[in-house]
Amino acid sequence: MATRRTFRGGIHPDDHKDATCALPIQEMPPPARVVLPLRQHLGAPAKALVQVGERVAQGQVVGESGGFVSAPVHASIAGEVTAIAKYRHPGGFMAESVVIEARDAAPAPAEGQEPMPWPPHPFTLPGANPDYESMAPDLLRSLIRDAGVVGMGGAAFPTFVKLSPPRGKRVELLVINGAECEPFLTCDHRTMLEETDKVVHGVRILMRALDVARAIVGIEDNKPDAIDVMTRAFAQVPGVSVVACQVKYPQGGEKQLIKALTGREVPPPPGLPLDVGVVVQNVGTAARVADAVMSGLPFIERTITLSGPRMAQPANVRVRLGTMLGDVVAFCGGLTGDPERVIMGGPMMGVTLSDMEVPIVKGTSGFLFFDAQSAADLEAGPCLRCGRCVDICPLRLRPAEIARFVEAGDLDGAQALHVRECMECGSCSYVCPSNRWLVQLFRIAKAKLNERKA
Repeated sequence: MATRRTFRGGIHPDDHKDATCALPIQEMPPPARVVLPLRQHLGAPAKALVQVGERVAQGQVVGESGGFVSAPVHASIAGEVTAIAKYRHPGGFMAESVVIEARDAAPAPAEGQEPMPWPPHPFTLPGANPDYESMAPDLLRSLIRDAGVVGMGGAAFPTFVKLSPPRGKRVELLVINGAECEPFLTCDHRTMLEETDKVVHGVRILMRALDVARAIVGIEDNKPDAIDVMTRAFAQVPGVSVVACQVKYPQGGEKQLIKALTGREVPPPPGLPLDVGVVVQNVGTAARVADAVMSGLPFIERTITLSGPRMAQPANVRVRLGTMLGDVVAFCGGLTGDPERVIMGGPMMGVTLSDMEVPIVKGTSGFLFFDAQSAADLEAGPCLRCGRCVDICPLRLRPAEIARFVEAGDLDGAQALHVRECMECGSCSYVCPSNRWLVQLFRIAKAKLNERKA
């Protein structure tokens, strides 16, 4: 199978995947306590449906969707709701959260009543059926919505919204993202190897929900085992092809993957993949779609990667949503010392954490633990006007020039150079010989433009 052409620009950082790419997924037992933020997705936060003191079953809805672009939140363990309050979200903000603590026994029954069984039977979605080929697309979308499935590639966009294109938008191709271009992370890689059947069924369900006849699974060619497994798994599925992509960051970006696989270019914002007839879904999302439709399982657990120099035993681990990061680290063998920096996600687009008292959420792909040597801050210098950032920008922006406008306080100038289009991939900062904090400047500019708009 020939390697397809890739996108313009991009970089080639060391992938650092050797520590975990061959490690099978470990199953972490359910924790004694979970903290479930009601904002685990793009769009409106969920609204709490439970009260403190209420007993809940595993899989029960504890937060209902807050709007069309939203997703419900489900109890990941059976237990008692002990708090509904603001807790730190791994994204760096405080979020209203439902806290559930496991209980060994049912509450004492009222006089004259039979004691309730404990734990109660886990909740499953009504209408789920392994025979999804006989199910109407509307029912498939409803099950995916009710299961709380969101994109697992980073943005956590509610999946059923992508499967419900607005009137006048015709989807003709489904793209499945198996690139996993961020360094260190290998949870998608292991999902393709270990949940192969679920990925295949999930892709077929997504195709049926979108009413498309074609799908392309794009995988970077540093994962030859995944390419081989996926190619054999889809060999008998009409309309689905598996394509090896050149290793280049950010190959996993929607626009970049579409360009690499189809040659189509998504228009600038507010342009979307829908404008070129494409919907993109992650391989992990496809597996969770299969769980929802075929087995009625809500989205209550996911696989994450733990790696980095301070991780004693790097691992891929399947964990219940709401589990605290410290509990996951302890399960995986702990750290070799106090980390200098902890990042949720990959080193390119991840978020640096102020502490480890945060829960696992739907959009969590992994955590990286760095020592002082690998996390040393580089001193930023003046722009040398070398043009490297322009050469590698996958969106063909002019990062250095935008940065100068931001530093001068000229938001209009930065906006005229399309700072809002920046995907914050970090490629420009990576190649800058002066170590300029370009992405941070662009984030500041976008935040100030949003404040001005409000």
